[in-house]
Amino acid sequence: MSAPRWLAALLQGIIVVAVPVVLFFTPLYAFVTPAFVRHEYAQPHVPAAERFTPEERLRLSDAAVGYLRGSVSREALASLRTAEGETAFLAREVEHLVDVKRVIDAMLLVHGVAAVLGLLSVLALWRIGALARISAGLTTGVLLAGGVIVLVVVSALLDFATFFTAFHQLFFTAGTWIFDYRDTLIQLYPIEFWMDAVWKMGAAIGLEAAIALIVARRLR
Repeated sequence: MSAPRWLAALLQGIIVVAVPVVLFFTPLYAFVTPAFVRHEYAQPHVPAAERFTPEERLRLSDAAVGYLRGSVSREALASLRTAEGETAFLAREVEHLVDVKRVIDAMLLVHGVAAVLGLLSVLALWRIGALARISAGLTTGVLLAGGVIVLVVVSALLDFATFFTAFHQLFFTAGTWIFDYRDTLIQLYPIEFWMDAVWKMGAAIGLEAAIALIVARRLR
């Protein structure tokens, strides 16, 4: 079975675009979880919270992550109390988590669309026997993703403060993501937490990219 050259090229182009999106956003399913937070809290370079015991820190973090993943409502998050009976999250902290959830939900939506379109394109090219186009699409997509992730990780390693600021300025309104070090969000997720998360996410994407390249070489 054959297909018009323009259609095969279009399907290959969809794969090229879909691959970086899938590679970048797939790790979110593992990283935005209570299990990853517990992993980070166990690292010796991630400082303990000054305001909370380890048990309470986990309880509050589980609620924040649960909200981001949809298992905890905004109202429940806003009404959460500390062991001393204080409101756990300030109103502006809740609003920031609302913004974060909006960004994550958008990323996961784009991830799902890209994964479906990419898979359908692979199947269509497979059906017409255009394995070389699948291989080329995967390879180009991985190289694009690799270039971006190397730039991100190197930038984070060279000057994490600048990288962290630029990232938040890209996705959030100015000033809405800046908190005092004693605010709950900073107590739960200090800068060392995010420094660790960035390079580990880069490593996860690198592993995905390596697998995709192996598949592309076998198809070629």
